Amino acid sequence: MLLTLCKIALAIIFSMCLIFATTAGEVSRLLYISINSSIFSLVIFLSLIIDQISKYLIEKNLVYGESVPIIKNIFYFTYIRN
Repeated sequence: MLLTLCKIALAIIFSMCLIFATTAGEVSRLLYISINSSIFSLVIFLSLIIDQISKYLIEKNLVYGESVPIIKNIFYFTYIRN
């Protein structure tokens, strides 16, 4: 749902930009910006989803204060609260 709304918003913004673009160079530049914005939005969205899933899994599977090595001596998941 949220991704669909983001796509619709980007399509509207891109369409509005095309209305004001007068040369082929401006259109291609706007298309490049739109594609990069879509990729950036997708990366942000996926990062938020991964963050929420990892928090849920840690909360359900670890005891408070427990630490699990992901990459030994480098990266650990530790269940703590702020």
